Amino acid sequence: MLTYGIIKGEAALNKYCEKRWGERPRFVETIGHVKECTVELHYWKSPTDDGYQDYYLLYMEHHDGKFSSTRQMCDEAREAVETGRARLLA
Repeated sequence: MLTYGIIKGEAALNKYCEKRWGERPRFVETIGHVKECTVELHYWKSPTDDGYQDYYLLYMEHHDGKFSSTRQMCDEAREAVETGRARLLA
């Protein structure tokens, strides 16, 4: 099963990854990896944003994960950002 987190902005992404895994993600186009974690770049807009912003969806296999599909997980994350309910990783 999969679990995910959301980070807004590249600087915050790099800081989080360096703190947690000791390195930055390596990207090919809009998909990256850092250790066992996959990182996807999305352009979403929350109610407090002025226009679309870079949001990074981080996900990995986890025994307490609740998603079996990346599509279902991505849809939930997008909806959380767009409705202002997303809890961003810091």
